[in-house]
Amino acid sequence: MAIIFPPIPSAGLPNSTEDPKIATALGEIRDAINGNLDDTNIAPAANIDGAKLDDLSIPTAKIADLGITLAKMAADSVNADKLTDSATTDSVRAVTTNHIRDKAVTDTKLSSSSSVNGDRAVDTNHIKTDAVTQAKIADNAVGAAQAKVRVLWATGSSSSSGEQVLASVFVQPGRYMVLIKSAGAGTMQLTSTGAATLSEPGANTAPGEKWQLVEATNGTTLQMKSTTTGTRTGHIYVIGIEN
Repeated sequence: MAIIFPPIPSAGLPNSTEDPKIATALGEIRDAINGNLDDTNIAPAANIDGAKLDDLSIPTAKIADLGITLAKMAADSVNADKLTDSATTDSVRAVTTNHIRDKAVTDTKLSSSSSVNGDRAVDTNHIKTDAVTQAKIADNAVGAAQAKVRVLWATGSSSSSGEQVLASVFVQPGRYMVLIKSAGAGTMQLTSTGAATLSEPGANTAPGEKWQLVEATNGTTLQMKSTTTGTRTGHIYVIGIEN
């Protein structure tokens, strides 16, 4: 209802002319008060107290967009139901990396299981390369299957002249200790057909035993060669860990 301007009676004038003005004014006041007050009737300085509003009386449409600020929200008022979520669409999930404080994700927040692998939160792709140090591995945690320990050997002999391969073994990428053991005439040498680093490349060994360290970066054949003429026998033993 607009601002009302009821007629004001003049004091001392005849009742026949002024009484109707009083009746009209009272009627306008009655009509305004009885459910017709609007924004134009309320002064900006009225400061209507919240106690004058009925509980739960303000609908969503009456709240301005972005009108609810942090200061207007009670502590612990946002629960899981108030956050958007999705099982498949990442863009509608409410919580992002920047919502999580540093060091806020503790071990108790990660799913775990003593027997059900699907319930364990951390998989191989969560672990950085070279992140698992010796200090992170429990005693007796590494068995033969995990370490890929390999023990290989071969034996051979030759009576021909010139360079001959007496024995050879094929190894996968890894680190190995190799023993060549020979008997008979001539000297022996450990060689590799592929990408491998030998601790003493090209070293000739008199009949007897010789250890070398070998790091193979690709699958390669380790060979025990005779380098001189004569009847000889040779043995090659390999022990190590595949990558």
